[in-house]
Amino acid sequence: MSLPLHVRPLDERFEDQEDLGETVDFNSDGLYFTSSKLHYAPGMKLEITFPYGENVPVRRKFTGSVVRVEHRWIGSRGIGIRLSGEETVS
Repeated sequence: MSLPLHVRPLDERFEDQEDLGETVDFNSDGLYFTSSKLHYAPGMKLEITFPYGENVPVRRKFTGSVVRVEHRWIGSRGIGIRLSGEETVS
């Protein structure tokens, strides 16, 4: 099941690099999504809103860190994130 998400780096150097994407896989410990952005690196701290969108009745904000970056095809990366905290946002 693919759900939309919003990702914002917590590192000041990349704070203008917000990203919208679709999850490929997720569980209670983490998630994996694809992105065309190049700034992701292992250890990077992120704020993730998931699921994300106007028609989503309950959104949740998570903090997490990048644990894996895979080069998938030209212009696409797979990003694995380990989640560490959660806050409900409606």
